Amino acid sequence: VLSCILLCFVVVSVNAQWSDSSWTDTEFGGILYLCFDGNTVEGAYSEFGLLQGTLSNSDVITGNFYDAGAGEFSCVTGNFELEISNDGDSFSGFYTCEDDDESYDWSETRVGGASSVSSTSCAILDSSSSSIAGSFTNNYGSYSFDVDVCVDDDEYNVSYNFDGVDGYETGRTFESGRVGSGIYQNEDGSYGASIYFILESGDLGNFFWRGDDNGEIDTFGDYNNSVNHGYDIIEANGDASNSDCAENDYLEIDDFDDVIDNDDDDGDDDGNDDDDASYSTILS
Repeated sequence: VLSCILLCFVVVSVNAQWSDSSWTDTEFGGILYLCFDGNTVEGAYSEFGLLQGTLSNSDVITGNFYDAGAGEFSCVTGNFELEISNDGDSFSGFYTCEDDDESYDWSETRVGGASSVSSTSCAILDSSSSSIAGSFTNNYGSYSFDVDVCVDDDEYNVSYNFDGVDGYETGRTFESGRVGSGIYQNEDGSYGASIYFILESGDLGNFFWRGDDNGEIDTFGDYNNSVNHGYDIIEANGDASNSDCAENDYLEIDDFDDVIDNDDDDGDDDGNDDDDASYSTILS
């Protein structure tokens, strides 16, 4: 009897498998959502990034991650390998940034099971779509969002109007054009990091993080501040022309320094911001 009990325990302890679930996100301060369909895994984390991967041996997933902010931040994409623990309550592994050869530890703790995730929270991509290109619009009642996206090879540009405020974004595409990561500036002077993705519904998803009053993007400190970040879903509304996408290109920035350096209020052209603005990121 004892040998049977031990054998049964061993079988259970080594057979924990990946499944739809939510996890802590110690890198960015929010929640990591994972959804599985056969051997495919898709996920999203802290309204800051996406992952696409493959399940192998029931306990290991490998794939690629994509953060918001290409053009401003390092390590916006790379690969990962994660193994679920024997009891299924944690995972450990590593991720490697595309722009360096170093690997970094990645370990998280389970928050919830299948009932805690959805295709929306996991940001499941449209497998039949070729890119994020197109015209998209939505009116949420409390605010409106009109977006025109154009893709050229591995780059994209976006002109948009968010509740009456024009903005412009440029960046880099991934996943055969289904994901675009970049930086934006609005005509009111606000700016930040963004990632667009085409959802399985054919609508456009967008995670954005804006600089706070100190000119910083702090995903930990501002996670509970819905003004500084969000997740929008914008309905497909046909095609966008190059002129549509370039309409707001006068707002284009190469990096956040462009915004900060232009905020010089004393008129002495010394390049110093009198409001002492700065920026920092919680990134690797």
